[in-house]
Amino acid sequence: MLFHTRIQLGSAERAIVARDGRFVRVLEPGLTRLCGLGFDVQICDVRCPLRGRWAERLPRERPDVVARYFHRVAGDPFEVLYIYVNGVLDRVEVPGRQVLYWKGLVQVTSQAVDLIERPRKRRAAALAA
Repeated sequence: MLFHTRIQLGSAERAIVARDGRFVRVLEPGLTRLCGLGFDVQICDVRCPLRGRWAERLPRERPDVVARYFHRVAGDPFEVLYIYVNGVLDRVEVPGRQVLYWKGLVQVTSQAVDLIERPRKRRAAALAA
């Protein structure tokens, strides 16, 4: 007996396919049929950052997949990140975090603010005045 899973993705959707907890592949827009049992499919909106367990696991386990499909925005342990999507502030991330945005429909830029250096500059400017 043959089992098929049919997945239809729109132009603003991608899917991450896993089997037995392991990454298998990324699905792009269109119709895909997966043969067999045990597939776990996470459908994602490409206009939003990747969420869930794969946001943490993919950079560690599959950096090649991250490089191909995602804009990786990461800050140092002492940097706050201002992340802009299509020129509009989307979010502010705490130090040491990373965010994965899907490549394609959105343009992602970021600005890092160093929490150590900025206070030093302000303090030096206040002392000089």
